[in-house]
Amino acid sequence: MPDKLAVEGGSNGGLLMGAFHTQDHGLARAVIAHVGICDMLRVDLDPNGAFNVTEFGPVKDPAQFRALRAHSPFHNVTDGVKYPAVFFLAGEKDGGVNPSNSRKMSARLQAATASANPILVRLSGASGHGMGTALSERIAHQADVFAFLYRQLGMKAEAQQRRWSASLGVRFFRSQASIAVHAETRADRRILPRRYLISTLMPMSFHEKFSATYLRVKCTLLGSVG
Repeated sequence: MPDKLAVEGGSNGGLLMGAFHTQDHGLARAVIAHVGICDMLRVDLDPNGAFNVTEFGPVKDPAQFRALRAHSPFHNVTDGVKYPAVFFLAGEKDGGVNPSNSRKMSARLQAATASANPILVRLSGASGHGMGTALSERIAHQADVFAFLYRQLGMKAEAQQRRWSASLGVRFFRSQASIAVHAETRADRRILPRRYLISTLMPMSFHEKFSATYLRVKCTLLGSVG
């Protein structure tokens, strides 16, 4: 059922989320887009512009312009449409995707939507495109994502604590106010099994203190961490 479905993607996946909810806005209850390009007609002007041209094609080419315009999220927003709840997340230090993409897209959707679903944007001055972001900021980032999902999907967050693995020092906490992932750093370079992790933003890469990584605890939104 769409009322219990949420979709999430980052970077090029964030672009996909933008195309998804502007072209098929009735298929999901909530959309989360991390550091995605929203204006495909200005990709050559972004900090990563030269690479974007090799990946998406030159905007000045008429055929490429039409193709980019056809799936550009910003240019496919329609006034009066009942859009789902959307949560944009961007980093002010992003050298790959200009955070203005998330700003302008959220503003456009807020002005256009005919639904009461929230259109939110989270801008972090302490993060970029993932690499080099402090663990504390990653935890805060993920807590906001879980809180958004629980609220939009109408899920009850029970106050409970479950320890995943004492040896790995990873705990998962739930509360009505927020959902946060807390990680105890270890210096023994112990690696979490990949089956316990999911990544929609970038391939996992763990360092001895979990620095410069995405820590994504695998859980089902309706279940519990085992």
